[in-house]
Amino acid sequence: MKEFPNAKLEDIDRISEAFWESKGFEYIKLDTKDRMKMDMIKDIVRKQQEDIIREREKQELPKIVEECIKWAKENGLKKLTKASLNAFLAEKEIYLSSVGENALYYKVNLELSKKV
Repeated sequence: MKEFPNAKLEDIDRISEAFWESKGFEYIKLDTKDRMKMDMIKDIVRKQQEDIIREREKQELPKIVEECIKWAKENGLKKLTKASLNAFLAEKEIYLSSVGENALYYKVNLELSKKV
């Protein structure tokens, strides 16, 4: 996954298949034992990628929280809804995991409720 540092979790299966096919292995043609091995490797890669994503989000979240608070105020929002959060993320072209989205949602709403 070093070649794809910004890959999303949903991309892992496609990247994994492309990697193995480039090495001459087609998942569908493998026996059950080899499929299990490939699935275990995929699970390890997914866990590593999740850790990378969480760490990146942890570092970026304070900046995103401030941006989102500013955006909410500019749009006259006193409370962030899930729909307004999705609008903010889409407008700013920010991708977060579901854990990151939830953290952003709660932190922004906490700050907005303090400033009322």
